[in-house]
Amino acid sequence: MTYFVIYQLIGFIRSLKFIPPTVFFLTWIFILYAYNNAPILSSYGVSSIALYLVMTWITMTIFTLEADSEKHILFSQLGR
Repeated sequence: MTYFVIYQLIGFIRSLKFIPPTVFFLTWIFILYAYNNAPILSSYGVSSIALYLVMTWITMTIFTLEADSEKHILFSQLGR
């Protein structure tokens, strides 16, 4: 299972599809915390919602990286 996770992570990094969610999240956090008088708990809540949305975006991207034929070949190799 470890090799499968490493394979997925390497494929995700090489595809460069991690850049838009990362830039979106960092921009969101920068804008949110740029104000001096922002309440702490509401800022924490908004940043956690943004993190949840970005992690959902990344998960959906990882699940759609490979075609079905590539998945079948990968699963047959992992089944050894």
